[in-house]
Amino acid sequence: MLIIGAGVADLQAIATAKHFGAVIEASDVRLAVIKEHIESFEAKFLDMPFIIDEEKEITQGAAVDQRGDRQGHEP
Repeated sequence: MLIIGAGVADLQAIATAKHFGAVIEASDVRLAVIKEHIESFEAKFLDMPFIIDEEKEITQGAAVDQRGDRQGHEP
């Protein structure tokens, strides 16, 4: 079973599937913390290169400060 995302409900799904003997592979964008949680259920952690929207904008050169609270910048 492949699980993309490892929030609370997803970790419960891993535990339930493991109980029924499934082979589990899971991944999440929050690598550091979630990897340990996934592996604690004896599931294999997949290190997949996720690119979130903010990273995509930066790599494409389209990152813009949208806070509007910079000095000299009117909202």
